[in-house]
Amino acid sequence: MSDIPKLYRAVKIEFWSLRCSLSLNLGVTEHDIEVERIARRVPFGDSWKWVICTNGKQGLWDWALNTDQEVLDNIGDDISLVKVCK
Repeated sequence: MSDIPKLYRAVKIEFWSLRCSLSLNLGVTEHDIEVERIARRVPFGDSWKWVICTNGKQGLWDWALNTDQEVLDNIGDDISLVKVCK
């Protein structure tokens, strides 16, 4: 498992997340897209989890931030669902 970055080191990761869009004919549609985020590993109980790094007031304009963090919380420490970019 040499692909796993050290704890607290910020790295760029790619993972699949759910996005919603409005359509005139179908109403709300949901689709999966591959997302790139800067995140770090932090201790969580006996294991670890991913936490998205934010800068300043990013949460005010980034409407998908909470959704992406929720996806990463559900992924937990399963490294096979996240691609760490070099």
